[in-house]
Amino acid sequence: MEVKYGVYKVTGSKSELIIAYGEPHVPMRTRRKYAGKKAKIKAIEQLTGNVLDAHLSTSEINAYIGQYIFGTSQWAEYHRLFEYFASELEQVPEPVELKFHVIVEFDEAMCRPDDERLIYMVKQALENNSIDTYRGLQNPIISFFICEHYNNGTRCYRH
Repeated sequence: MEVKYGVYKVTGSKSELIIAYGEPHVPMRTRRKYAGKKAKIKAIEQLTGNVLDAHLSTSEINAYIGQYIFGTSQWAEYHRLFEYFASELEQVPEPVELKFHVIVEFDEAMCRPDDERLIYMVKQALENNSIDTYRGLQNPIISFFICEHYNNGTRCYRH
């Protein structure tokens, strides 16, 4: 059986490849939802109802805080809200880009194309680290081709 896998690279990563049969499983990362001035703007909005323009500079936002909030009865509540928003986390997908396709011929009697063991073996073969057995599965790969996509077409070659 011949199957086409997409080989994706996590943007910004030097070596992390994602091999996918169908849509890729995109890794997620945790980041702060509101950082720096965004946390200040969110705290001010929650406290006063005023929505400050996100294009204001940090010094302009600090000036607003100094003029209207610092030293007032609202300061403690602003500080509590700021800490709350500054520590709020969210899950976001890592950006990935398609690097090339791999067309793999394998013995379909041994496993399915979406079997994680086969996908692991494809990844190892791409890294020139062919293995005979992985988690009880003998290597079913017969051959594979790498297909790179260019503006003027596609180039495939046997690996």
